[in-house]
This record gives sequence, structure tokens and C-alpha cells, in this order.
Amino acid sequence: MTNRNMPSISELDTLVIDVINTEVGNKDEFTAYSITTTLRTNNPDIEINLHEVRTLVRAYMTNLPAGYDVYMKDWNGSQAITYGPASMTPLTIAVSTPAQITDGNPLTPLLTSIGMQVPWDDKDDNQV
Repeated sequence: MTNRNMPSISELDTLVIDVINTEVGNKDEFTAYSITTTLRTNNPDIEINLHEVRTLVRAYMTNLPAGYDVYMKDWNGSQAITYGPASMTPLTIAVSTPAQITDGNPLTPLLTSIGMQVPWDDKDDNQV
């Protein structure tokens, strides 16, 4: 078992802010987990706790740097709060509720909302 030093909260805060500033300066996308792994790689003699880093990242990113956004993103099957340049923000598509679905197909409202003709929208199919 390795014997790692426990940083003070102010030392950890400084480390976290340095990595965030580097990520933002590079216009990179990041999560609290990626900040934690970077810190662990760069500081093998220091005990880096994910929960403490997550708290500091969220506190620091409460006031997002100009041009940055926060969003949920799938990272290898897990959703994570992600920070990244606004240009990387995933497209959000409105999802219809069942009450909005008129023809039984849940894709109809989505496709028609973006101006697409749905292939199953043939009024003659409903004739008896």
C-alpha cells in the first residue's frame, strides 16, 4: 500500500483550479472525473478524492467561463455533468408526450417539428 499525502482543501482547490484553467484555455470538454484522473496522474504522491474534487469543480463552474456550457453527456454508457465550449453543447431535441402523438407513432411530432414529411403520413391509409 502506498503512503500518499492528504492535501489541505486550499491545496486541492489550487490544483483543481489549475487543471480547470488549462482545460478551459485549451477549449476542452471535461468532467469532475476527468479532472480527478488528471490530478491523480500529475500528483501520484497525493491522495486525490473524487468527491472532494467534484465539489470543487461544481463550485468553481457555478460561474461558467465565457463561451462555456454545462450539459449531461454519455461517457461510455454513463451520464455525467460535462463542461465544454458552447460550440460542443449537444443538440437538444424536444420529446413529445404521449398526448401529443396523434397517429400512434412517437416519431411523428419530432419529424414534423423539424419540417420532415413522415413516410407513414398517408391520409388514404385510413380509408376503409
